[in-house]
Amino acid sequence: MVEHCKRLRIQYRPNPRQSWHLLKNLGKLNGGLNAGIAKVSCSNSSARGMVFIEKRFGAQEFRYKVAHREIQLLHQVSDHMNVVTMVDHFLNEGALQAAIYLE
Repeated sequence: MVEHCKRLRIQYRPNPRQSWHLLKNLGKLNGGLNAGIAKVSCSNSSARGMVFIEKRFGAQEFRYKVAHREIQLLHQVSDHMNVVTMVDHFLNEGALQAAIYLE
């Protein structure tokens, strides 16, 4: 039970852990509730050649804490085999910007 409770908590980070590089911008509002979707790569040598998806959140998603809830939810379920894995995120409340990076 204690391990389960630890999994429910998340520390929102104001900056992503990794350095991400844009490969291709895939547009805005594809699927709704986002400020843009992009294909990105990671500068980490262990992820060389891998492509990830960046989902960005804009100011309107902060009003109802959509970004907070999506990061929290993905943190809780991303070890499930039928759910995409969140590999990084950031949530900057001062700038009203956030993004999740998905495998």
